[in-house]
Amino acid sequence: MNLSYVGAGTGYYGTPQSKNNIYTQDFNYSAGRNLAGVTVTVASSAKFIGMKAVKVNAGDYKQPYSGDPYTCKLKAFVTDGDGKHQIGETETITGSTASREGTDFFFNTGNYTEGTLTIEMSEFSTNYAAPYIGEVEINPVPGITLGSLSASFLSEAVSADFDCKVSLADEDPSVSANVDWIHPSYSEGKVSYTVDANNSDLNREGTITIKASNENGTSTAEFAVSQLGNVYVQYTMNITYNDIKDALIAAGAEDLAAGKITNSTYYSFDINALASSPNGDVKRVGISCKNILYNYSVENETISVYGGSTYGRIVSTSPVFAITGIEAMVQEGQSAPSVKLGTSSDNISTTLTMTPLATNPYTFEGSASFADKMSYFQAGADSWSYKYHYMYYVKVTFIDEVEGL
Repeated sequence: MNLSYVGAGTGYYGTPQSKNNIYTQDFNYSAGRNLAGVTVTVASSAKFIGMKAVKVNAGDYKQPYSGDPYTCKLKAFVTDGDGKHQIGETETITGSTASREGTDFFFNTGNYTEGTLTIEMSEFSTNYAAPYIGEVEINPVPGITLGSLSASFLSEAVSADFDCKVSLADEDPSVSANVDWIHPSYSEGKVSYTVDANNSDLNREGTITIKASNENGTSTAEFAVSQLGNVYVQYTMNITYNDIKDALIAAGAEDLAAGKITNSTYYSFDINALASSPNGDVKRVGISCKNILYNYSVENETISVYGGSTYGRIVSTSPVFAITGIEAMVQEGQSAPSVKLGTSSDNISTTLTMTPLATNPYTFEGSASFADKMSYFQAGADSWSYKYHYMYYVKVTFIDEVEGL
């Protein structure tokens, strides 16, 4: 296979970079190396006979620091005596630094079974990219691409599904489960399944296996299902100004009496917040309030925090089994607060994506999988933001054991 692109051999497009012994060409490592209008081509010098399909593993090892992901287009062609013919559909590659394993794309050759093969990457949405092709395979086994790889549920019976794209298979895939409490089926690009109620105290796990075949062989994919025992329920905890008011006023009482409180005066203190389940179960969760601005909190009846060196926030100090979601409402005109999750009190570092609700652009929500068992949270200002955040409330949903069972 031969690699070509405008500027090849000039050193103009940068140097290779590596991670975990896997290499990609960085096409725009420094300013001025422009990919606009460039098509990167990998082409065979030999003719292939008997082609029915082609698999291309490809990716772009770049993503933006903010905004939409980088993209480019991927096309495959067969060239014969009658000319150059595109096979299959044009695919979109999305830039990501999550891994360099790439994505498998499948192209049916149709009537074009003989000729040389060309793979093209073009229409880069940014000049700063690192496109790569990891593998090209002719007449591969079927491809199976799952929309997700796992799901977790409470003990109640539930029905669910996930996307299952199958390429190059002779017929619909077969699906099966390795346990008798999961019941899967396949139809039109989706695997649907039901999970029986778990009436025991113990958590349990199972696997759905998808198999697809063609004349070249069989491929499989697995989807993991976990279900909690009936000692676990979902709690909701809503933290507002009223929950912190007494502790904040007590913390500032001496300074208030001495007239020392200004707009930049803040205090740190601890409270206990109450969480409840739909069944009426109640749980106390320790919350540490860090650098809460006195005047702004009292005047606006909000949990007011400041970024910069003070890094105001509220932080949970009592572990729960797993946090599943956080919602926060801020004062009009403000952006989403910084929300992070963690598996331990000294490692609350996983940023939760907060998106505005359609009904209120100043109410933001983010969700998490309780399979990740994120047990702690913090919500407030970023340490680099140097701006106030006025939070009317922070609502946390989480899974935990019912006390007393």
